[in-house]
Amino acid sequence: MKALVNYELAKRLESLTNIEVIPVQPYNKLDFPVRAHPDMLFCILDNVIFCYEDYVIENNLLSIL
Repeated sequence: MKALVNYELAKRLESLTNIEVIPVQPYNKLDFPVRAHPDMLFCILDNVIFCYEDYVIENNLLSIL
């Protein structure tokens, strides 16, 4: 199982669980309070992941997702 997690919490969560953590880096085009919230960056519908294209490219997430 993989989980998208705020980059500040990723290491702590990974050490407490057996879940593979994918740290979510801030996306500066979003407002400060939500720029590293996975639910603001990703949407999963019918096993398809939707995300900002430039965010995926900038953070080399294509191979992970």
